Amino acid sequence: MAAPNNEKRRNAAMEPSSNPTTLPPPRIEELSRRFFRKVMNRKNILSVGISGATNSGKSSLTKKLAEYFPNSTSFCQDDYFRKVGSKNLELIPELDCYNWDVLSALDTDKMVTDINQQASSLAQTDKTVHLLLVDGFLIFNHRPLSEMFDRKYFLTVSKDVCMERRSNRVYDPPDCDGYFEKIAWPYYLKNLEAISDQKDIVYHDSDSNFLQIFETIKDDITNLLKTKERDLC
Repeated sequence: MAAPNNEKRRNAAMEPSSNPTTLPPPRIEELSRRFFRKVMNRKNILSVGISGATNSGKSSLTKKLAEYFPNSTSFCQDDYFRKVGSKNLELIPELDCYNWDVLSALDTDKMVTDINQQASSLAQTDKTVHLLLVDGFLIFNHRPLSEMFDRKYFLTVSKDVCMERRSNRVYDPPDCDGYFEKIAWPYYLKNLEAISDQKDIVYHDSDSNFLQIFETIKDDITNLLKTKERDLC
C-alpha cells in the first residue's frame, strides 16, 4: 500500500522479577485489548472494520457509509503510514524503495490510541448509538484491533483489476518500478492468508458493482444499529 506515513512495535521483553509475587506489566497489545473490551462492550457503540486489497474501494466505501449514517466517526489506516526515512521502514535493496505493505510501515500504536480516545468519548453518551468505522488494508492483521470489531468486511479484488486501478493512481512517494509485481500483490496475498483463521470476516468481491456492495453493507449495518438501539431502551 503506497502512501507515506507510521507503527511502533513494542517487543518489550520483561526482565524476570526478583520478587516471585510481582508480575511484569502487560504489553501494549494486552492493554489495547483490555481498553477496547471495556469501551466497545458499551451498548451505544457499533464498531465496523472495512479492509481489503489495495485499490479495492475500501476507503471510498467507508466514506460513503460515513456520509449515509449521521452518527458516525471514521478512521483511515492510510493516515498512519510512517514518514520516509523512519528506522521502522524496511528498505527493499533490489527495488531501492520501502515496503509499505507490512505492519511495521504503520504507526499502529498511535492509531489504536486515537481510536481508544474517540471511542471513550463516544461511550459517554448513552442515549445515542454511534457508528465507529475503521478502514485499512491491515486492520485485521493487527489482532488487538481486529478482535474489537462488531462486524468485519473485506473487499477482495482480482490481480488484473487491482493493477489497472493502481496504475491510474498517484502515490506519494510514487511506486518504484516493479513494486506492484514484487511487493504490493504478493504481500496482499500473504496478508490475506494471515487472517484466514478469522471466520467472522464477511468477504465481498470488489470487481463487481460498487453500489451493490454499498447497499448490502449499508443494510447490514442498519440492522445492527437497530439492534443496538433496542438494547438501549
